[in-house]
Amino acid sequence: MPIAKRYLYQLKQFITEALYWALVLAIFVIIKFGGTHGAVHPLKLVYALPGFWQLLLYAVVGGILLGSILSVIRMYVLSDWLKNKSFGMIIFYETVMSFLVFIALIMLMVFMNYTSLGYNNMRFSEFVGNYFQLSNVSILISFFLLSSAQFSLFLQTDKKLGLGVLKNLISGKYYLPKEEDRVFMFLDMKDSTANAETLGHLRYSRLLQDCYRLLTDLVIEFNAEIYQFVGDEVVITWESTRGFENNNSLRFFFAFREILEANRLYFLSNYGLKPEFKAALHCGKVSVAEVGEFNTQIAYHGDVVNTTSRIQELCSTYGAQLLASDTYMSQLEQKEVSYKEQAVEIALRGKQIPINIYNLDTPKRVSIS
Repeated sequence: MPIAKRYLYQLKQFITEALYWALVLAIFVIIKFGGTHGAVHPLKLVYALPGFWQLLLYAVVGGILLGSILSVIRMYVLSDWLKNKSFGMIIFYETVMSFLVFIALIMLMVFMNYTSLGYNNMRFSEFVGNYFQLSNVSILISFFLLSSAQFSLFLQTDKKLGLGVLKNLISGKYYLPKEEDRVFMFLDMKDSTANAETLGHLRYSRLLQDCYRLLTDLVIEFNAEIYQFVGDEVVITWESTRGFENNNSLRFFFAFREILEANRLYFLSNYGLKPEFKAALHCGKVSVAEVGEFNTQIAYHGDVVNTTSRIQELCSTYGAQLLASDTYMSQLEQKEVSYKEQAVEIALRGKQIPINIYNLDTPKRVSIS
């Protein structure tokens, strides 16, 4: 993934987590101390307990600092280590990590307060005990653990559903069906039946996992959305403006092919084969809607989806890696591919009107550097 795209994506995560913790700690202060800003605690003068507004300011600044630290650890320390962990274990480890960082910051804050107040005649452990009791830190820790698990659950659910899907479900964007102009790619492994027979179903499933993990960076780089996995096939979609911007949808396929080639030795050593994929591209208007009371999904309906699937089925017939409809080809910003042959008029299964199909070859100027 280009450095600029990666940093932009990480910057969004960084800001989101910093703002989240600033809000969480501010809410805690408002709930815990909102009605006591006029009261004087007997030990307030001894421990210089701040007033309500000062506490609120500390909470916001501390939340931003805490969120920033947690975000950096999540992205640069835990990301690779947790890559192959289960959904539940990821949430558990991220919550534990957050808790340890939080405790460390609390202890640092207490120590700084102890030092600044000059309590040299009181042991630090005694000061900590009184400070914790005064601040009701046990309640704060419970509140923190719940908030941390909630944020981790939100992040992982967003990834599992597809980036942006959870936001759309919460906002109700597709509660009522809407029409959108979209690009679809149906991406499928070549010789999947033979590969499954050779490897056995468990090793074959691991092969698919390894292949589709390589899509992660590409989804971000080319502004794509993973719609669904169906068997060994993945359906990828773009809003048309994003799909044709810089020919993202076309370059996505060739970038994936290059990444598979770059990992050729890994696949050969672990599976004895180098996976290859075939794909189809088509575009047009579809309806989008939430479907299902249980296992709710955002689903796309319309002739465009069915047509893309039919085109992908022809890849084996023509020995093609990538087929595209003339509707799709007409909207490319510039033709970055060569054609193995001119467009062929084909009557697709289930369709009465023939469609022109292009068999696309190696890109001329596409690069994933």
